[in-house]
Amino acid sequence: MATVVTLVLAACGGSEGWQSVGGGDTYGEWDAFVEVHEGKWTGCMRVDHVDGIEQDCTEPVDALIVFEGGPIRYGAVREGETATFAGERAVGGLMGKDLDLGYEFFVTANDEDNPVELAE
Repeated sequence: MATVVTLVLAACGGSEGWQSVGGGDTYGEWDAFVEVHEGKWTGCMRVDHVDGIEQDCTEPVDALIVFEGGPIRYGAVREGETATFAGERAVGGLMGKDLDLGYEFFVTANDEDNPVELAE
């Protein structure tokens, strides 16, 4: 009986490791993941896409975190901040709010005509 109780408590303690935040097919099919440790985002993000796997890590302290890899730009926006993509405010399109990690995440095209910035 003690083993069952321990397993149930561990399962209710939150998710650890790589957690899916979303996917799509805008630049070929892709799936985005963030790494979670002790209920907090570690600053690591991975995107599996048709051209390979992009993965980067940083300290999650900035309001906007942007990684670039191959045909995609991906990253995170601290909750309470607003990101713009190519000068347009992000309306929807951010992922992972349900994980309650203090950040929302994005994947977009990696080109000069599509800068990602914080709204003023």
